[in-house]
Amino acid sequence: MEFDLIIRNGTVIDGSGQPGVAADVGIRGDRIAAVDDLAAATAAQTLDATGKVVSPGFIDIHTHSDFTLLLDPHGEGMVRQGVTTNVIGNCSLGCYPVRGEGREALQETLTWLSAADVEWDWTDLEGYRRRFNSQGAALNVASLVGHTAIRTAAMGYDQRAPTADELTDMQRLVAEAMEQGAVGMSVGLTYAPSGYADTEELVSLAAVVGQYGGFYAAHQRVDMETQYEARLETLEIVRRAGLPAQMSHNNVGGKHFWHLLPEILDLLDRETARGIDVTFDVYPYDAGMSTTDQVMPAWAQEGGATALLDRLRDPDTRRTIREELREGRGRGPEPWDWEGIRVTDVEAPGDPAWSGKTVGQVAAIIGVEPLEALLVLTECRAAATFHLQNLDNTRLLMQHPLGMIGSDGNAVTIGEPSLRGRPHPRFFGTFPRNLGTFVRDEGLLPLPEAIRKITSAPAQRLGLRDRGLVAPGRVADLTVFDPDSITDHATFDNPLQYASGVDSVLVAGEFVLWQGRTTEALPGRALARG
Repeated sequence: MEFDLIIRNGTVIDGSGQPGVAADVGIRGDRIAAVDDLAAATAAQTLDATGKVVSPGFIDIHTHSDFTLLLDPHGEGMVRQGVTTNVIGNCSLGCYPVRGEGREALQETLTWLSAADVEWDWTDLEGYRRRFNSQGAALNVASLVGHTAIRTAAMGYDQRAPTADELTDMQRLVAEAMEQGAVGMSVGLTYAPSGYADTEELVSLAAVVGQYGGFYAAHQRVDMETQYEARLETLEIVRRAGLPAQMSHNNVGGKHFWHLLPEILDLLDRETARGIDVTFDVYPYDAGMSTTDQVMPAWAQEGGATALLDRLRDPDTRRTIREELREGRGRGPEPWDWEGIRVTDVEAPGDPAWSGKTVGQVAAIIGVEPLEALLVLTECRAAATFHLQNLDNTRLLMQHPLGMIGSDGNAVTIGEPSLRGRPHPRFFGTFPRNLGTFVRDEGLLPLPEAIRKITSAPAQRLGLRDRGLVAPGRVADLTVFDPDSITDHATFDNPLQYASGVDSVLVAGEFVLWQGRTTEALPGRALARG
């Protein structure tokens, strides 16, 4: 046989942004061997893609699948969206490096991402990659080194600037991660302790990343009233450090600030014209998801999750936290929108039945004011969706040439331990919602451009030179989908629903989804930059 597999009769949209062409795709081993009319060729296996698009596998540039793919390597929620690679370690919330007592603190911080459900048998990226590769997965991961892990390893959860020795230690840890294949460094400047860093610290660390050809992935310092300034800080950091920026989930929260988005996009256009390499990602929804810890005062989070819970148990300190939050009025000029914060998951002593309910509804159930309910939920390590964004702004971001699509979700399988509570629907619907609702139904973008944004554009940012295009010599990470029927079904009310319309998915030439049915193959690996 000339090929191991031929995908016949499909429309190949190769990921470059160019229009689709009628062609067959021939695969040998884990590589694409030919993209041509292969009617006369023979193969051990064929897949008829009549009426379907054959594209590169989708690359989700913003996920938190670090632990969920260790718990359940099949990640069916991602596979059924056509995703073949997840970028992990985002928002500073990486799982390495790990040192001594810092392991427990880091695990506590990442509990909502299933960190406590996994046995940590690594201390660095190389150890994590060995663990991941030893069990395999249905999709690949590429890893960012997280600033929270770096800071915790070097100086714990202190709210202060590092000493000269501590900064040198952090720079060395960043360099080690980059040498082991990290694609860049992420920060989470609304989380403790990453948010305790000043601009100078971040420039010093980002400069190390730049020396290795990586990029700076910025969950920015986006308190409601400093959203424009947060972008200015990111641009200053990458300008001074000499590396590219990826602005994470680059939307604007709070209706009093929605008008800022066109100004922010104009800023990015001007900086790009001046030679700054900046791109961003966005999810096709009007709500994000995080822990309720994140809205607590920064001083209350110093020392980590246990210290925050201790403060909430002290009546006087609890009262101070409550009043500070009350004065913050939802961290902007508008009041807290208690129906706009919906619980996705709680731990004991919280009631699992709270998942899916708003803070206002939980307050009514337990008979307290909503602000007190928020503190109770924080004691229960709650995660929630925050409905603060504007869908028209989301559309502007999705259309912009610098934008990519990132779910900010996790690879999970319904019914498996990787799934916690009732999460954001983006876990199951991000890419079909993009290609179905926005591209096909609304005509927001031409399909080839929409595919570029989820294939070759992220591959280029990640330095994955052998992925992201349907071309001879590239790794055969491929998605076959029906452009007329690809649809997301997950909603905020009923998120646990897989998408439809993706027919088949290959990772390194092996089917992980075959004509709508998942397989047991686990060809995914932890990739390294370059």
